[in-house]
Amino acid sequence: THRPAATIHGAAVIPPQAWAAPASAWRVNADATRALIAALEEHAPGSRFVHVSSMGVHGSINPHTTGVLDSTSPIRPTDCYGASKAAAEDAVRASALDWGILRVGGVVFPEVLTTSGNLMEALGKRGAQFNGTTFLDRTNYFETMTNTGDNLEWAIRMEADRMVNS
Repeated sequence: THRPAATIHGAAVIPPQAWAAPASAWRVNADATRALIAALEEHAPGSRFVHVSSMGVHGSINPHTTGVLDSTSPIRPTDCYGASKAAAEDAVRASALDWGILRVGGVVFPEVLTTSGNLMEALGKRGAQFNGTTFLDRTNYFETMTNTGDNLEWAIRMEADRMVNS
């Protein structure tokens, strides 16, 4: 029987879907994390576990926030997404696994920071819908929008920047 030596758990329901369906976000982000931990503790005790979390556990952060967030910063989620990720982190910390938590922050295109400061707002102004898909080995984030030359150029620049600077 194969027992994994390490597991990287990055499956999640993220905003804006998490805000629209908070119960689903909780089931995936918190409950499924607990179930995965229990399965690993039973079938692969001592294995390594990396949980991909979110800076959302610290609450609302905006581009004008001062200071640096680190592992000692208080956990104060302000929405269902941050709360579900904080609950998952609690489960990871309480586990018997050799664990690590990676808190991922938003990757924001500089043009967005200098205009609205809000990626979702900037996408919305272009009529775009933001989405993501998760599979066994990756998560893909993407946007769909009307095919105009300006939208296409903006989206290519924004995605290129995210690839280079994330």
